[in-house]
Amino acid sequence: MDTNKLLGKVKVREVRQLKRNIPMVIIIISFIFSFYMVSSINEKKENINELEDIYEVITKNNMTLHSWSAYSREELYVMNVTEVIELIDDTQKNKTDFVWSTEKIENDHHNKVVGTKNNQSLDERIVITSYEDRNKYKVNITYQVVGDEWNSDIMNEISSNIKGSSIFYMIQGSIEDNNKNLQDLAQDLVRDFSGEVKEGVEEDQFISVSAYNPRWDLSLPLNQNDKMNLQIGVRSVPYSDNVDVTIGTPIITVEH
Repeated sequence: MDTNKLLGKVKVREVRQLKRNIPMVIIIISFIFSFYMVSSINEKKENINELEDIYEVITKNNMTLHSWSAYSREELYVMNVTEVIELIDDTQKNKTDFVWSTEKIENDHHNKVVGTKNNQSLDERIVITSYEDRNKYKVNITYQVVGDEWNSDIMNEISSNIKGSSIFYMIQGSIEDNNKNLQDLAQDLVRDFSGEVKEGVEEDQFISVSAYNPRWDLSLPLNQNDKMNLQIGVRSVPYSDNVDVTIGTPIITVEH
């Protein structure tokens, strides 16, 4: 057989085989691309930090920062008091820069250990409480940090302590020479978070709105069909054009 004809037949078969494989190649490429996109979206969402988002809105609106806070609570069960002691010991060994003390709770079976750390810009507090519950021991670990200054390294300093399903962030600030009415100001702040107002309370010199920001994982149910994860309070300062602003997620955890 002519060699050129033989090579031609081989090439034809290769082209036909390649054409048959093209749909499968496209499917594989599409799957890889889809997986990459989903992974990127999930990774981006996991990297979102609500406290940093709030600070960005504070900065965007030229507010004066007064204070910020983060609070988290982690709940877990251990089998016996020995495991409680081991958990407390491990925490104290990992947090040697905290000052630790044991607080006695009168007429109660709770055990409470408190660690505090104070410096010029941050006040941190860890509380470990434990008590017997149905033949096991329930342990609550709460972490609270309060500061009045902000820098880009703060989240790296505190993120390892923020654990559990109950996490709250809050920032308090003020706007000088505000030229908006309180309702418009609150609405504008919600829009800065790409949020949607769910409910609100309006008084003479104070407005509070509850909203939902789809970018955040934290949320609380409002009813069977709705939820919220952003609360904003704005209050006029008497005899001035200044306004005090408090922003929290999923709710504001202190009185205005």
